[in-house]
Amino acid sequence: MEQEIQEAKSLYYSYKQYFSDYLPALTKLGLKVVMALLVFVGGRKVIQWFVSFIKKSMERASVDKGVIQFTGSLLRVVLYILLVFNIATHFGVRESSIAALLGTAGVTVGLALQGGLANIAGGIMLLIFKPFQVGDYVKFGTYEGTIEDITFRSTRVRMRDNSLAQVPNSVISSTTVVNISRIKKRLYEIDL
Repeated sequence: MEQEIQEAKSLYYSYKQYFSDYLPALTKLGLKVVMALLVFVGGRKVIQWFVSFIKKSMERASVDKGVIQFTGSLLRVVLYILLVFNIATHFGVRESSIAALLGTAGVTVGLALQGGLANIAGGIMLLIFKPFQVGDYVKFGTYEGTIEDITFRSTRVRMRDNSLAQVPNSVISSTTVVNISRIKKRLYEIDL
């Protein structure tokens, strides 16, 4: 019985010593996590405000709606990456390590998502050459309808039967696009 009491005392003192040794480090880590969460929440609000401000400025400057949507989504992604990068450096991660990680991840993701990168490149090409704008009635491949949204990944098309098609930009950029809205006179054929 005496031996069990001594073992319990020694276990108690070892735990007490352990917590007294590591409690400051755990407290410091806890404060860093809380600060990182606060920075993320605050950064998210700032990003939303900034993207909204840029979109409104572009609308006042009469920029094409597709360009506004594309710029907003691309800007949002870049700003979130910068926010996470900033939080990681706050935790003591070195910038060179993050740069090496981003480089390696970029090559890996680039190889894995060749189709996704083709969609982004297709979106950029659509915004540069502007074969259509938001609101135009277009026909390409098996799709025919009104353009509702152009993002950096895909384009939303409201089809004639009122269904909504999400078409990858790589498909659109590699297909012949007929912009029916820009044709002044056209022949309309109805099968009965």
